[in-house]
Amino acid sequence: MEKSVVQSFFYLPKEKRRVTKKEPVQLSHGATIKKKGRCTMKKTIALVFFVVLLLSSCTRKKESKGENSQSHKISLIQSEKEETSHSPSSEPWKSNPSSDKGPVSSPDSGSTGQSSTRQEEKKNYSYRLLNRLPRIDIESSSPEDFSFVTSPNRENKPDYTKCKISISDCEEEYRLTKVDGGVKVRGNYTANYEKKPLRIKFDKKQKMLGLNDDLKAKSWVLLADYKDGSMLRNVLSLYLGNCLLTNDSYYCSDYQPVHVRINGKDWGMYLLVEQQQVGKGRIAIDDVDDREKGYDGTDIGYFFEYDGYYTEEKEDPTFYITYENQASYLTRDGKKVTPTQLGFTIKSTINSIKQTAFLKNYMEKLYTLSYEAIIHHNYREFKADHKELQDSSIKDSEELISRYIDIPSLVDIYLLQEISADADISWSSFFLSMDMSDTGSVNVNLKM
Repeated sequence: MEKSVVQSFFYLPKEKRRVTKKEPVQLSHGATIKKKGRCTMKKTIALVFFVVLLLSSCTRKKESKGENSQSHKISLIQSEKEETSHSPSSEPWKSNPSSDKGPVSSPDSGSTGQSSTRQEEKKNYSYRLLNRLPRIDIESSSPEDFSFVTSPNRENKPDYTKCKISISDCEEEYRLTKVDGGVKVRGNYTANYEKKPLRIKFDKKQKMLGLNDDLKAKSWVLLADYKDGSMLRNVLSLYLGNCLLTNDSYYCSDYQPVHVRINGKDWGMYLLVEQQQVGKGRIAIDDVDDREKGYDGTDIGYFFEYDGYYTEEKEDPTFYITYENQASYLTRDGKKVTPTQLGFTIKSTINSIKQTAFLKNYMEKLYTLSYEAIIHHNYREFKADHKELQDSSIKDSEELISRYIDIPSLVDIYLLQEISADADISWSSFFLSMDMSDTGSVNVNLKM
């Protein structure tokens, strides 16, 4: 089948980083945040009005998204973000140990079968409201040592610390008792904050509080929401993301506010979300890990991040593109635009330099194709090998680019970025995926 575009998902959990460095951005009474921390009453009223209209239409059905139905277009995903509002007045992660009762024992969570995921069935999205706030207890082997969640920062993030994870104050079916796993600090800029976002990785797949229709997975994320006193901004963004994106059959992380305790000490409220990764029920593209060991062909799924911190990456492969040697162009209102952020980090498994080189070349050529069509009305398309361009019989920019970029996902993500005033837009934490397998889609696709 003919392939068209790179699928780019704008993932859910990564943190917003480019906030005012000297002072946190102050938000109150529903005021929105701009990239430089400014907002106006008119824009606030307009935003509230728009959100009300959007919420009123959020009864959208999720369409089936089986493993053989991906498009070859690039798709965007909403990344896991931290908020950009003011710091909370209290610091619960510094408080004294709670006198609350410990987790209640529960049956082995791995004994039940996995239910169908949201990508496999049609249903209206509605937030599942619990009657109380669940609690996650994290216990390391050294009860007096909190350094594994207090010492790491952006430049120094050690690997997982072995822990026992428990869940209580919830329905019996969701309770966990001292399940083996690891915990580490995650994030980039937000890893420098006092209250740090965390990643949990269980030794065996577990469901977490019914998220994503009881999807079982090893990796989960706890967003600290350090700069959001309301603890609601990420919740609202994820709610809107699910309403918008799932209507178009795109993936969006599920979420649940929780209370966290570490080694018996209250650590405050966190937002439990999904780790953005390739896999059934999450980023459903061809997984090279499912092929023979060491497979180095380029006909695989690619999951990657437009990453402002790519030069600091120590584990995952990275690449950069030149954007037509950073050629400038004029917008319709006469402003000159020059691309400056060049780098990407690949988050899916890569077995060879050949695979990285293929993705780098494809993205470079895709930008050239789009730039030439929009700016110079010069229409070119990919050859069958997806490595070089040739003249195209299509003479319409939108029709041509739609063969390689999933336009509806782009529109969805644009709306979400405008509503949430994402400080990382056009700079970092922008996730994409592309599936070059026989059953995948080459179209670049944007998701939350």
